[in-house]
Order: sequence, then structure tokens, then C-alpha cells
Amino acid sequence: EESTDNLASLHAKWADVLCDFSPLLTRFQESSFQAEVSAFVAQRAFDFAVACTDGSHPLLWTAYPQQYRELFEAQLQAVMAVSNLSDSDIVQLISFLQENIGDMVEHFDRSDVDTFVKALTCSEDYDVFLQVMFAEARGKLKCNGYILHEGTPAAVDG
Repeated sequence: EESTDNLASLHAKWADVLCDFSPLLTRFQESSFQAEVSAFVAQRAFDFAVACTDGSHPLLWTAYPQQYRELFEAQLQAVMAVSNLSDSDIVQLISFLQENIGDMVEHFDRSDVDTFVKALTCSEDYDVFLQVMFAEARGKLKCNGYILHEGTPAAVDG
């Protein structure tokens, strides 16, 4: 009974935020934000067409993940400002949603929460960042008539 009471109090705490969860989720899917991310990636794509046969990465790449992360961080800050949530509130909300999907959170399914978590965390993973950049580099190289050879970063399928 204590866990049910605890769940009910958490649900009451998040009731207003849950009503606004869809707008929180869509903030990372907004066309203006997606255009900003696409522009960032497109502007730097050719830098990721460089093949390093020893597996190292050019020094130039080290600044880009932080800049990429800053785009997402700014969007998260906008989400938090609109919803009046703090960093710890976001962590608690995600935890609450992940634990209670299907119980007291009827309006959302696991994919809604997973999409939101992925949007919040994708910029923190260097490998995901590289996959995004390599995919864009491959596209740009192909559009410009380059022949991609196996083993070059831009030619590796993710």
C-alpha cells in the first residue's frame, strides 16, 4: 500500500508536467531545432571525410562534439524554461515515466519516453556523434561524385 501511495504522490507531483509532456518531447523534434542541427552537421561534414588508417581522429574533431552538445543543451534549457523544470526535475520525471508507463501514466507509451530520453542523451555519446557526421560526409561525398572505398570513415556503414 505504501508503494501505491508513493506512486500516487509522484503522479500528483508530475500531473501538470505530464499534461505538457508532448510539447516537451516535440521541442527536440521542432523543425527549427532540427534545421539548426542539420546545418551544424552539414557545415562540418567534409572534415569527417578524412581517413585515418591508424584509427585515430584528427585534432579538429575534438571541438565538434562539445559544440554539438551545446546545441542540445540550449534546447534542453528552453524546454526547462517553458516547463519550469530543473535538471533534477528532468531526471526525476524520466525515472518516473520509465518506471510507471502502463501503471498510472496512461497517455504515453514506452516509445514516447524512449524518444524523449534519446533526444536528451544523443549528444552525449561520441560514437553516436561520429555516426551522424560520417553519414552526412558519405552523403556529401556521393553527391559530389566521389567514389567511396571501404575502410574510410565516411564509407563505413553505421
